[in-house]
Amino acid sequence: MIERIEQQHIGGSSTNKIRSFVVRSGRITIAQNRALEQLLPKYANLTEIRERIEHIKSTGNQVNLEIGLGDGKNLIHMAKENPNSIFLGSDVHLPGIGSTLNSLELHNINNVRVLVGDINDTLLSFGRIFQNIFIFFPDPWPKKRHNKRRLINREFLDLIAKKIKVDCKIYIATDCKDYATSILNVIEISKEIENSEGSWRVSKRPSWRLLTKFERRALQANSRVYEICCIPKNID
Repeated sequence: MIERIEQQHIGGSSTNKIRSFVVRSGRITIAQNRALEQLLPKYANLTEIRERIEHIKSTGNQVNLEIGLGDGKNLIHMAKENPNSIFLGSDVHLPGIGSTLNSLELHNINNVRVLVGDINDTLLSFGRIFQNIFIFFPDPWPKKRHNKRRLINREFLDLIAKKIKVDCKIYIATDCKDYATSILNVIEISKEIENSEGSWRVSKRPSWRLLTKFERRALQANSRVYEICCIPKNID
């Protein structure tokens, strides 16, 4: 089952772009595997997701995207707090996807859908629909030779800019100082995105975000968390 999902959703891209992730086999529990087998068709049906988005758009409510699920708790928290909006969660790592699916079913949450695969490819399926985009603690790839694998670069922000609404906000958090500096630099040179706080400035931590496991680890290690919020410059 796992191999089939990886092939269909993750390994099927025709692009030659350097990936910001490595698909690791990792340990997956019986419950996570069950969720992937039984619940993925319900929560990751792209045709149904598009239909739901069209309905949400007609009501004037929000379509939001979280890139990187972790264990799914933050996404589910936001969905509970905003039941009239739809939240899409994107990831490639199957254990976290499985955990998220189980939580969605357990709490009977119907305004969350899951996108499995490289977000660079997945975004091509959508138009200018997103009201908020959340990228919390993306893989920092701290070794210099791996920096090219980082998700947030100029190319990625240019892609994001084609998918967001005029009043969209993009929330980013990282505990890697070098990555934060790189992100701020990319925003400075972008023709599409700008820092909502002003040049080279970080933001305050949003009160609505749960303390994620990655953030907890950073705080336990006495690492600083860098909050960055950016907005579109010009949308035709």
